[in-house]
Formats: sequence, C-alpha cells, structure tokens
Amino acid sequence: MAKLETLRKLTQLSQQRLDQLGRELTDLQQQCRLAEDKLATLRQFDQDYQQRLSQRGTQGIGSAALLEYRQFLKQLENVIQMQVKEVERHQRFCEEAVQRWLLERRSGKAFAVLEAQQVALQHLTDIRLAQKQMDEFSSRAREGLSKMA
Repeated sequence: MAKLETLRKLTQLSQQRLDQLGRELTDLQQQCRLAEDKLATLRQFDQDYQQRLSQRGTQGIGSAALLEYRQFLKQLENVIQMQVKEVERHQRFCEEAVQRWLLERRSGKAFAVLEAQQVALQHLTDIRLAQKQMDEFSSRAREGLSKMA
C-alpha cells in the first residue's frame, strides 16, 4: 500500500510540475509573439521610410536630407537585426520549454501507468486473499459438517 501511495504522490507532483511548465511555456510563447510583433512593426516602419525616401527622391531631395534618411535607415536596419536576434532567442526558449514540457508529460504518464499497475496488483492481491479466506471458511464448514455426521 505504501508503494501505491508513493506512486500517487509522484504522479501528483509530476502533474503539478507539468502545470507549472505549461504556465511557463504560455508566458514564453506570449513573449515570443510580442517580440515578433515588434519586429513586424519595425519592418513596416522601415518599409514606410523606404517609400518616403523614394517619393522624396522623385521630387528632388537635398544631399543633407538624403544623408539623414540613409543614416536613419541604417540605424533602423541595425535595430531590426537586433530584434531578429531577439525573436530567435525567444523562439529557442519556447522550443526548450516545449521539450521540458514533453519530457515531464512522458514522466507523468509513466508514473500514472505504474500507479495503475500497482492498483491492479493490489486488486489482484485482495481478490486472492478473499478467495483464500473463502476457501478456509468452506474447508472449516466441511470439517464441521463431517464431525456432525
């Protein structure tokens, strides 16, 4: 019975850990989506400024203004590259969290299977004990009848 209680406790602890890992994974996925949204915004911003530069170029633009646009776009490209790395980092964290969650789920399932096997074994032991008691009762009853006869 102690083994069954130990397995139940391990199954319960594994489920709690799985729930915690699930919450952590959800948080990481949300951070990843935010980083991806920020990257999309930066790329859209870059595209808008590229279009503005193109429009200004067709209308005529001074060399100082052209230099400022190009410097700004270069800085924006650097920020975009940093954000790409940030997105990749968040994606890596998410992948690692998924792997931890899957590993814990497998572990929890293994404990649940062991617990079910222990319950079945305990049930079989109880049945055998009940059968043994019935056999002893039946044997005593027969002995009592044969003594009476």
